[in-house]
Amino acid sequence: DVTVAAQDISVGHVLRVRANQRVPADLLLLRTKESSGILFLRTDQLDGETDWKLRLAVPSCQKLPSDEALAEASGGVYAPEPTADIYAFEGDLTLSDPEGDATEPLSLDNTLWAGTVLAS
Repeated sequence: DVTVAAQDISVGHVLRVRANQRVPADLLLLRTKESSGILFLRTDQLDGETDWKLRLAVPSCQKLPSDEALAEASGGVYAPEPTADIYAFEGDLTLSDPEGDATEPLSLDNTLWAGTVLAS
């Protein structure tokens, strides 16, 4: 693992965020260590709510056999311009392999917002 300062994070970087770490930038949740692809996020610093939010890894990335397979994957993400609305997000992720491209939708459930904390 390499530590990267938040100001050095760019579009396209793949980051590993661990439990109890603050999310350094708005991110898509590609994989979790849990086979279910589920994690919980503390958002009290963002919205004042103390209940944990459920987040889901992007299914096509979660079912890859390893983190290394994710690092070697090829694809792209479509996401709209950033907005101040923390309760809505739509986009899509396309993974490419020798058999062709597969695109799946992204939603708020697949996001980690900057300033939140991974609870699990």
